[in-house]
Formats: sequence, C-alpha cells, structure tokens
Amino acid sequence: LFPYTRFFRLYGKSDQALRTLENVTARAPANKQVLTLLAQLKLEARDWTGAQEVADQLNKLENNNKADTTADQIKAAALSGLNKYSESIDLLKSAAENASNKQTVLPDLIGTYVRSGHPETAVSYLETIIQNDPTDIQARVLLGSVYSSMNEQDLAEQTFKQAADEDNG
Repeated sequence: LFPYTRFFRLYGKSDQALRTLENVTARAPANKQVLTLLAQLKLEARDWTGAQEVADQLNKLENNNKADTTADQIKAAALSGLNKYSESIDLLKSAAENASNKQTVLPDLIGTYVRSGHPETAVSYLETIIQNDPTDIQARVLLGSVYSSMNEQDLAEQTFKQAADEDNG
C-alpha cells in the first residue's frame, strides 16, 4: 500500500494517492499509519479542514495518550495553514509540556512562532529551555536557526558553535 501511494506521489498523482488512502481508511478506520499518511497528503494539498478531520480520528485512537502527539501536530499544522497561529501555538505548547514529547514537538512550535511573525517569542522560549538545561542541543540548534531567520548571523553562528561544543556524541 505505502509503496503504491509513494509511486502516485512520485509521479505527481497525489489525487490518486489520496483516493487510495481514503478507500483504505474506509475499510480500516483504526489504522494509525494510514491515517497519518492521509493527513500528510491532505496537508500537502492544503486541505486544512480535511487534515483536521483526520487528526480528530487519530485523536480518538490515541485515547488521550499524552505521549503520542501525532494528532496534535497534524491539527497544529492545519491551524497554521488556516492562519490560526495562536491556536496552533497553544496546542503545540500543551503537547511540549510532556517531557517525552519535547524533542518531537519543539521544532514545530518554534517554526510556528517564526511563521506567525514572532521570532522574538521563539528566542525567549528557547532561551528559557537552555537556561533550565544548558545541555539541550536541540534547543540551541533551533535558537541558531531562529537567529539566522532574523538575519542575526553572528548570534546564529555563536549559538551553533555552542551547540557543537555541547554535543559529545
């Protein structure tokens, strides 16, 4: 199934891939992999409402499992697509509160801050994380990226160097 939909997407036939996944979802509505791929295609097609509907289906499957943020991330992406940035940010911040989700959700949250025209809020958020955990390499890399997007190249370079210094791996 997945190679089949990948084939459609590769050759610019996203509509066929979408129809295939919708047919599979109708027969297997609890298949998280299929629903996630369907949501991804809907986001790529800018079908924000459709993506939100799939996120709602996933949310029901997750049974309020706070460790699984797939539905929240899809819904946040759809909300951003609808220019509902504050709702998207609130959803991602809530998901990031669970420590096990932070690494997965943080890039989406910071990207949403930047896309919504609030890179300074992203900087503040990341600086707080780094202050609480100076060894958080992901937060430093994201901070460097935000500085770069703000054309603060010296700060970006300095932050990337700090991340490299912290990386012992």
